[in-house]
Amino acid sequence: MFGIFKSHKVLSLPGRVDFPRPEPAVCITEEGCTMRNLIYRNNIFELRTGLGISQDRMAGDLNISRRSISKIECGEQNPSLEIVYRISAYFDRNIPEVFPLLAETHLASYRDSAGRR
Repeated sequence: MFGIFKSHKVLSLPGRVDFPRPEPAVCITEEGCTMRNLIYRNNIFELRTGLGISQDRMAGDLNISRRSISKIECGEQNPSLEIVYRISAYFDRNIPEVFPLLAETHLASYRDSAGRR
Protein backbone atom coordinates (compact mmCIF):
# COMPACT_ATOMS: atom_id res chain seq x y z
CA MET A 1 0.00 0.00 0.00
CA PHE A 2 1.23 3.52 -0.66
CA GLY A 3 0.50 6.88 0.95
CA ILE A 4 -0.98 10.00 -0.52
CA PHE A 5 2.52 11.38 -1.04
CA LYS A 6 5.34 9.34 -2.54
CA SER A 7 7.66 10.37 0.29
CA HIS A 8 5.34 9.00 2.97
CA LYS A 9 5.08 5.50 4.34
CA VAL A 10 1.70 4.19 5.36
CA LEU A 11 1.26 2.83 8.84
CA SER A 12 -1.17 -0.06 8.74
CA LEU A 13 -2.94 -1.04 11.95
CA PRO A 14 -5.36 -3.99 12.13
CA GLY A 15 -8.96 -2.79 12.19
CA ARG A 16 -7.97 0.85 11.71
CA VAL A 17 -7.75 3.26 8.81
CA ASP A 18 -4.31 3.53 7.23
CA PHE A 19 -2.73 6.95 7.29
CA PRO A 20 0.48 8.33 5.76
CA ARG A 21 3.42 8.72 8.11
CA PRO A 22 6.24 11.01 6.93
CA GLU A 23 9.81 9.81 7.00
CA PRO A 24 11.94 12.29 8.95
CA ALA A 25 14.86 13.85 7.13
CA VAL A 26 18.07 13.04 8.96
CA CYS A 27 21.72 14.03 9.07
CA ILE A 28 24.68 12.70 11.01
CA THR A 29 26.49 15.00 13.47
CA GLU A 30 30.16 14.97 14.47
CA GLU A 31 29.18 13.08 17.62
CA GLY A 32 27.68 10.31 15.46
CA CYS A 33 24.10 11.16 16.39
CA THR A 34 21.35 11.11 13.81
CA MET A 35 19.52 14.46 13.87
CA ARG A 36 16.19 15.15 12.26
CA ASN A 37 15.94 18.11 9.92
CA LEU A 38 15.06 20.79 12.48
CA ILE A 39 15.11 24.59 12.32
CA TYR A 40 17.47 24.66 15.27
CA ARG A 41 20.41 22.72 16.59
CA ASN A 42 21.58 22.35 20.14
CA ASN A 43 24.88 22.79 21.90
CA ILE A 44 24.13 20.48 24.81
CA PHE A 45 26.84 17.95 23.98
CA GLU A 46 29.53 20.64 23.69
CA LEU A 47 28.42 22.45 26.86
CA ARG A 48 28.05 19.26 28.88
CA THR A 49 31.35 17.66 27.86
CA GLY A 50 33.17 21.00 28.12
CA LEU A 51 32.22 21.09 31.79
CA GLY A 52 33.04 17.40 32.29
CA ILE A 53 29.42 16.53 33.12
CA SER A 54 28.12 13.06 32.28
CA GLN A 55 24.66 12.43 30.87
CA ASP A 56 23.84 10.53 34.08
CA ARG A 57 24.77 13.47 36.29
CA MET A 58 22.92 15.99 34.13
CA ALA A 59 19.82 13.78 34.03
CA GLY A 60 19.90 13.42 37.82
CA ASP A 61 20.39 17.16 38.34
CA LEU A 62 17.47 17.97 36.02
CA ASN A 63 15.29 15.10 37.26
CA ILE A 64 14.81 13.63 33.78
CA SER A 65 16.01 10.35 32.30
CA ARG A 66 19.50 9.89 30.85
CA ARG A 67 17.85 8.53 27.74
CA SER A 68 15.96 11.82 27.30
CA ILE A 69 19.23 13.76 27.59
CA SER A 70 20.78 11.50 24.94
CA LYS A 71 17.82 11.82 22.57
CA ILE A 72 17.64 15.62 22.99
CA GLU A 73 21.41 15.94 22.37
CA CYS A 74 21.09 13.93 19.16
CA GLY A 75 17.95 15.71 17.96
CA GLU A 76 15.87 12.53 18.14
CA GLN A 77 13.50 14.13 20.64
CA ASN A 78 12.16 17.66 20.77
CA PRO A 79 12.36 18.91 24.34
CA SER A 80 9.31 20.54 25.89
CA LEU A 81 9.47 24.26 26.53
CA GLU A 82 9.91 23.54 30.23
CA ILE A 83 12.92 21.29 29.53
CA VAL A 84 14.41 23.90 27.17
CA TYR A 85 14.26 26.45 30.02
CA ARG A 86 15.65 23.97 32.56
CA ILE A 87 18.56 22.93 30.33
CA SER A 88 19.42 26.55 29.51
CA ALA A 89 19.32 27.50 33.20
CA TYR A 90 21.43 24.43 34.05
CA PHE A 91 24.25 25.77 31.87
CA ASP A 92 23.55 29.38 32.94
CA ARG A 93 22.97 30.33 29.30
CA ASN A 94 20.20 32.02 27.33
CA ILE A 95 17.99 29.70 25.27
CA PRO A 96 19.42 30.82 21.88
CA GLU A 97 22.92 29.99 23.13
CA VAL A 98 21.90 26.40 23.89
CA PHE A 99 19.35 25.97 21.07
CA PRO A 100 20.47 28.30 18.24
CA LEU A 101 18.45 28.61 15.03
CA LEU A 102 20.16 27.41 11.88
CA ALA A 103 21.61 30.25 9.82
CA GLU A 104 19.30 29.63 6.84
CA THR A 105 16.14 29.64 8.97
CA HIS A 106 13.57 32.37 8.46
CA LEU A 107 10.70 32.43 10.90
CA ALA A 108 7.54 34.14 9.72
CA SER A 109 6.52 37.33 11.48
CA TYR A 110 3.27 39.23 11.54
CA ARG A 111 5.31 42.09 10.00
CA ASP A 112 5.91 39.91 6.91
CA SER A 113 2.20 40.05 6.07
CA ALA A 114 1.45 43.58 7.33
CA GLY A 115 0.85 44.92 3.81
CA ARG A 116 -1.29 41.95 2.76
CA ARG A 117 -4.69 42.42 4.38
